Order: sequence, then structure tokens, then C-alpha cells
Amino acid sequence: MGQKIMMTKEELKDAIMYQFEKQNLKENEIIPMRYWNFTFIPNLNPKEQDIFEESVNELIDEGKLLYEPDGLSCLRLTKLGMRLLYQNSKSAQDIEDDIMDFFRRGNYRAGQGFMVRNLGSYIQSLNPNEKSLVDIAIENLINKQFIRINEQQDFLFLEDAGYNYIY
Repeated sequence: MGQKIMMTKEELKDAIMYQFEKQNLKENEIIPMRYWNFTFIPNLNPKEQDIFEESVNELIDEGKLLYEPDGLSCLRLTKLGMRLLYQNSKSAQDIEDDIMDFFRRGNYRAGQGFMVRNLGSYIQSLNPNEKSLVDIAIENLINKQFIRINEQQDFLFLEDAGYNYIY
């Protein structure tokens, strides 16, 4: 016989919370019960299916999720759940470094720039906590005189100090 591969209750709770994380959900956002019932639970083995409800109830008791049976029954992410889910988020400094790295990887020189929308895929990869820091990171880089932004706020330009910082 092969090894038994079964999630513990704690691992199942982590897997449940991961469903919220992989969709980058924020506080008060939901995953409908139809997803859990028709997509998530069927992929669990029978023993894991048996502890699914208990795992959800523990997450509710811990204050990470709410169950809402009315209308579109769902599990809702709480403020605590969101904070714990994204506790290892990037800081504003990390995002500043990533933006400067974008200039470095593109071999930009002082005075050259790119459209802010070119950061779109990077921004989409961020979780909700990190997305809220992007404007702060850009403002910090402007204050350090590493970059400037045009009047329409759609272009970022590398300044001399930023050029000297990344090279």
C-alpha cells in the first residue's frame, strides 16, 4: 500500500484560507458556498470531507471567517482573517525596491521613463495590503528624488539620484 496522504485539520484550515488568498480577496469579500460544495470539497478525500465543516467552524470561532446562510450563502473574510492571511506582505520599501528594479532591469537612464500602466501585471500580482502601498511607494521615491511623475500621472521617469542608486 502507498502512503496515506491526508491533510490534518490545521492543514485543511490553511487550504481553506488559501482559497481567499489566491483570489486576493479583501475584508468582507466572499466565496460562495456553491464553490466550496461543487469545486473544493469534491477534491478532498472522504476523511478530509468529514472534517471540512469542523475546520470551517473553527475558522469562524477564531474570527477569521463568517458564515452567511441567507441569500447567496457564503464564507466571508473578516478583518482579522485578512490581516492574518497577508501578514507576510511586502512593505512600502519592498515595493519601492521592486519599482526601482523595474528601471534597472530595463536598463533605463536618467530622464527615461515608462508608462505607469507597464506596472500593471506587477500590481495585479500584489495582495490587497500591498496594492494599498503602491501609491505610498511611488510618493516615497518621488520624495527621495529617485523618480518623478508627469502632470497626467501616467509616466514615471528615472531621476539622477535614482540612476545612481540602481547602478
